[in-house]
Amino acid sequence: MAKLNNPASRLHALLSNAKIGGEKYRGKPATEGWAMLLNVPTENQPLMLKRLGGVMELPLAIKTRIENLPDVDHKLFLRWLPKVEEAFRANHLAGGFHGFIDKIDETTLYGIEHCAALLSNRDPEAEIASEELEAIRLQVEEMINEMKDAEIDQALKNFLLRHLFAIRNAIDEYQVFGSKPLVTAFGEAIAAVYTEPQTAFKSASTPIGERFWKCVVKLQTLLTVGDKVLKITEGVFKLLQNPHEK
Repeated sequence: MAKLNNPASRLHALLSNAKIGGEKYRGKPATEGWAMLLNVPTENQPLMLKRLGGVMELPLAIKTRIENLPDVDHKLFLRWLPKVEEAFRANHLAGGFHGFIDKIDETTLYGIEHCAALLSNRDPEAEIASEELEAIRLQVEEMINEMKDAEIDQALKNFLLRHLFAIRNAIDEYQVFGSKPLVTAFGEAIAAVYTEPQTAFKSASTPIGERFWKCVVKLQTLLTVGDKVLKITEGVFKLLQNPHEK
């Protein structure tokens, strides 16, 4: 599986899946085709539109990242861009998905793939393996389901569910937005120790809350790029375990 550590690799993966899928996507109405490609229930159009908006922003993100690289022939690497922009202009949601995907040819995909390889080498984002993402999602889903019958204070339940939903949504949108939403969800959980200390400390004293914070610590490891190591999470976790220690 290709690395999804930059916007070009994510755009290439999505467009390649759509091309390989043939009539599975091409023969569908545009809204249904995009919903299938982006793993959204067909009846949830607002969520589909949100993710589609993210896909439509990928070409500009790629252009910006490529142009920021020194010693690179930007025009050469971005020759595919007008073709993709044309495809998005032809993406009428009231029509068929073919109106979009038929504009994407192998030469266009090849150009995007070259950008993906360049960015993966020169400007990578944090990347999480699909099996790691799935493992965390299963843990989060289990905690969400258990929360329904958990005998804990409603304020604690709301606190934990808010952060669990944020992590789950970030994982579900990884194929479009990459690790950025996960970084945001991780940061919000860490910040909550300081902005909502009483609730955070109380949550850590419950079995399900302790599992949640261990999940947050795990995210730190997965979101580390190269040799960069974040120490803040370990300190926060110790603080949650010993809230009265100085």
